[in-house]
Amino acid sequence: MLVFGTLAPAALAQEQDPSTPPSTSSTAPPSSTEPVPPSSEPVAPPSTPPTTPPSTPPSEPAPPSSTEPAPSTPEAPAVPEQRRADLEVVVPQPDLTIDAEFAQDEYLPESDIALRITVRNRGTAQADDVRIGTDLRDLWVKTGHERLNARPDIAPGATHVIDLVLRTDYPEVAQGRADVRATFAGAADPTPADNHDADEVIVRQDKGAVTGVLYRDHNGNGRADAGEGLGGAYLQIRGGRPTTSKYLDARNNGLFTDSALPAGRYVVERISHGEVLAVKAGHSEFVVNAGGTTTLEIPVVKPTSDTLTAQMTFDRASYARGDAVAITVTLTNTGSEPMGNVVAVCNPHANPGEIDGTGPGWAPLHPDGPGVALAAGETKTLTIPDVVPATSDHRLYASCAFGNNGRHTDGYRGYTATALVTGIVGDLTGTAVNAEDGTPLRNTVVVALDPATRRVLGATTTAFDGSWQIREVRTGPVVLVAVGPWRTEDGAPVTAEVLADQSVRADLRLVAGPQVPDPTLHAPDFEIKAEFLRPGYDLDDHIQAKVVVTNIGTGHSASLRMGSRSPGPGSHLDFSPEQWGDARNFGSGVELRPGESREFLITGRAPWYTPNSVVRFHPVVESQDANPANNGVEIEAPLTAARGTLSVLVYGDENENGKRDAGEEVAGAETALGRSGSVSEYPGKTGPDGRLVLANLVVGTYTTTIMPGDWLSAGPRTVTINENAVTEVEIRAVRPLSHFLKASVRFTQRTYAPGDAYEMDVELTNNTGEDIPAVHAFCSGPGGRGEIANIGPGWGGLAYEGPGVPVRDGETKRLRVSGQLPEEAGDIGFASAYCTFGPDLGEQGNPMGRDRVSVVGKFGDLHGILLHDEQPVTNTVVVLVDALTKKIVSRGISGWDGKFVVTHLPVGLYEPVVLGPWKPEIRTDLPYLWVTTTSHEWVQRVRLVPGPEVTDPGHPLPGDEPQPGQPAPPSGGGAGNGGGGGTALAQTGASVLGLGVVAVLLVAFGIGARAAARRRPA
Repeated sequence: MLVFGTLAPAALAQEQDPSTPPSTSSTAPPSSTEPVPPSSEPVAPPSTPPTTPPSTPPSEPAPPSSTEPAPSTPEAPAVPEQRRADLEVVVPQPDLTIDAEFAQDEYLPESDIALRITVRNRGTAQADDVRIGTDLRDLWVKTGHERLNARPDIAPGATHVIDLVLRTDYPEVAQGRADVRATFAGAADPTPADNHDADEVIVRQDKGAVTGVLYRDHNGNGRADAGEGLGGAYLQIRGGRPTTSKYLDARNNGLFTDSALPAGRYVVERISHGEVLAVKAGHSEFVVNAGGTTTLEIPVVKPTSDTLTAQMTFDRASYARGDAVAITVTLTNTGSEPMGNVVAVCNPHANPGEIDGTGPGWAPLHPDGPGVALAAGETKTLTIPDVVPATSDHRLYASCAFGNNGRHTDGYRGYTATALVTGIVGDLTGTAVNAEDGTPLRNTVVVALDPATRRVLGATTTAFDGSWQIREVRTGPVVLVAVGPWRTEDGAPVTAEVLADQSVRADLRLVAGPQVPDPTLHAPDFEIKAEFLRPGYDLDDHIQAKVVVTNIGTGHSASLRMGSRSPGPGSHLDFSPEQWGDARNFGSGVELRPGESREFLITGRAPWYTPNSVVRFHPVVESQDANPANNGVEIEAPLTAARGTLSVLVYGDENENGKRDAGEEVAGAETALGRSGSVSEYPGKTGPDGRLVLANLVVGTYTTTIMPGDWLSAGPRTVTINENAVTEVEIRAVRPLSHFLKASVRFTQRTYAPGDAYEMDVELTNNTGEDIPAVHAFCSGPGGRGEIANIGPGWGGLAYEGPGVPVRDGETKRLRVSGQLPEEAGDIGFASAYCTFGPDLGEQGNPMGRDRVSVVGKFGDLHGILLHDEQPVTNTVVVLVDALTKKIVSRGISGWDGKFVVTHLPVGLYEPVVLGPWKPEIRTDLPYLWVTTTSHEWVQRVRLVPGPEVTDPGHPLPGDEPQPGQPAPPSGGGAGNGGGGGTALAQTGASVLGLGVVAVLLVAFGIGARAAARRRPA
């Protein structure tokens, strides 16, 4: 079987009779002689060797489908060599190669990642409209996507370079991968194997540990002594890469620990305790090293604010932007101990219009400087020169925190000084009267609004005589409204032009009208609009959408958080939510005042798992607001995909000369294609000439592998197809090792008791043509319970990571191995051995042996339900047949809800025989019913489809119960892919035909038994 690409998990392989070994196998553990336990069983940790087993690429079959072979071309008459050379015409053609390379092998989390893509034309003709496709794993394009969409023309011998800046989809991503390809239209590339490249990058998720104690240094010796631990506290820390914020629990006498913190620098931001405490100066920072443990002793003290007072004043009441200012700072140490290194940390919200405390005049108090010293009881006054920022609002703020722990302000003393800035605001005054009778409007809210955004610029309430005043309104036009059932006398809005540092009058003459809501009430309303930047896209394009969110509500600012919804399977835009920035869900949020907007430019790809005719995007506002109806919008754009044809010829290199010879074509090779960056599958089968032609494929890169069988792929592994062209590729196949080295395993008994030791016979036959110095083994399985591992002295040289065993050419070597049954085997009713053999366990095509054995003695209950088209099948008999012994064990009958219960069953696997016109529909994830000591905790589904009438096969016979210690049949066990299992049914589940035969025989046996009984003497 031939497979292209990475496919979805496939159906379990068909069982084979051990006496007829298949020709080959793979190193990946296949499904056993009996089916894998059902996936609905609660999963237990798999039984695997203690060290990492050799990795083998998965090899899952895909459903085959027939494809007509390419028509053959009649042979032309032979042309003499010289004449052929004279007639040969060289047609100029492009020949592209592509390389992808990250600028560094490793990056730290939250870093920009540089990727260079280089496309070269080694051909003799220009490549027009070159598509440069990318499939990114856990990465997104931050900058450079426009060059990926450009479709350049590349002249012969020319090089086209694209530099991209990428980011990880999430900060926790540990590894990224970029697959790139270059294609053109109208002709096949002469070397399609080099039109694809890939590179991987490591994002170091280094972890370290921290352990320590919070303590009060009662004796002042600078270390934590017995009895000084601070119980009942938490530390809030922040730092590392990626940035992490968390609380460490120090309630147990101040002791705290964390074994998996991202490595990097951390800050202790605060201490949470019943008493107000702060970290002692000089102990707020620490570093967590990768793979190391940082041990900390963190002393806590009373906060600086307990003994330090601070005041600040501007030298004038008002300034203009750009004016020089002088700020007087007065600091007093009211404590009994001296205080050194006192600094100021200003402008905590980084407002560009405030005094930030870092200018030259702040040198004595600069947060990174030495600060000032204060003796006990001392007061110091400093005059700090500075300048009014050019971006200052109408009020100038100097907001600072003072303390002695650098930039770590927990426990600091804060103070804010203010002054006016002229030329920015003015005042509004007026009266509000009822124009119908001339009476003043008392206690009426008057609001000044921005005429464009309707943002509130100021508000007041009228006095008893209807007069009102709104102070400090920014200059420019405003609209005035009165809250309540009012409108203007002439119906026109009342407007005014606010003048800097002046008072402007605007009277309101109102009459009864519709209710005007109060725009000062806090009711945020986020309205979202979105559009794709282009009317349509290609599947290879990086798609951009513009999203604009506006707060059309009222009141003060509100925090915006964004997300998206999936509008339908297979069509939604695939993008990283990190592109929402601080507005991403669970982020810090983006503040929007009424009337303000925020624009986002989102870059993504069409759904990677299936080509579609449309791409959809459904951004949503995750924040709660007054009107959820406008919090989401869905947009769509048509999506096209370039297509081409792939012609694959598979040949088996019997003579191993590295090239295709006449007669080596492999006919009937089942195939499935999977495109890079997709799980779309295209099944087919090679024709008599070994060729498979698949048309209308999406342009892309396809990876090829031959599944375990008679042949093993030897390359090429990848091919990239062009648009509107037939790309041809020959796939060389060789015989796998399992074709020459045969292996089987067989338990010496068919039944064991829980906790027994097992013995198993291993048989290895070497027909490779040369001696094998060491055959190794690896025994594990697909990760289920009850799997036997080849560990322990009983396995001798075949123990995992053991020396192996030599097998001479032509020799059949038989060995007996032993060990202890897995502990859980008694709870599930069986143990399994899946073993791979070979000189190099990492190679594909190694032979396998497998066997399964019953472990009897424990019991469980079976809860099942019969379903047809997901509807219950009622009043129907279910006969349970032991999957290993094929003996009838018990039966049940479904109730009104389709459910049935059979209690006190021996643990193990059972085939359901459903009486009536039914047959079980084999689902690869649940081929058997599974009874364990805990199976009463879930209901197992038996899906039915119409089938031939199934008659009653009878009832359990006396003595059919399995007993521990039953010997294995004398046959030598299976070989190749098989091995062991004896009479096990096909791995796909209950064989209805086989059970029908059993039913007929049992019915006949029942008739004969009754006749014999009638002939007995009285």
